[in-house]
Amino acid sequence: MADIIQKIFAQPSWDVMAPLALLAILFFYGLARGRGRIAALVIYTYVALAIFTALPIERIAGFIPSQPVYIVKSAIFLALFLLLALLLGSKGKKGFAGVGGWWQTLILSLVEAGFLSFILIGFLPDERVQAFIPIVQKIFLTPAYRLPWMVAPMALVVLLRWWERKGS
Repeated sequence: MADIIQKIFAQPSWDVMAPLALLAILFFYGLARGRGRIAALVIYTYVALAIFTALPIERIAGFIPSQPVYIVKSAIFLALFLLLALLLGSKGKKGFAGVGGWWQTLILSLVEAGFLSFILIGFLPDERVQAFIPIVQKIFLTPAYRLPWMVAPMALVVLLRWWERKGS
């Protein structure tokens, strides 16, 4: 295992660095805004995914012939996600989970980064997916991990909310 980790960081590739960069961004955003904001981002991700699945993506991609379909899919999903975060984001309200501990923010950020990576990697065609290192393929593309990736983020939000209420 140590050899795999050493190899990953000795010659980092974008398939490894992109989820790590996303994790870092979400973690620092969470530290600045609180775990409640990361929890809200988890919910926005589910809503964006629900809206995305209802859109006629292939028809929309047809209007942009110079871009591969996976780029259009990723752009549309990220646009929906960011639009929801901007329009539904709370300003000045503490809401669920307040500021919270740094470790809770870290865990929520990790799960949200993984969830977003899982969704975005799922848009890629098979020939692009084959370029990923085996551990990334296993974590994000194995059918057995699909259900956990779809359930874990919301389950964690619910668990943290329950824990917060229990402590009050």
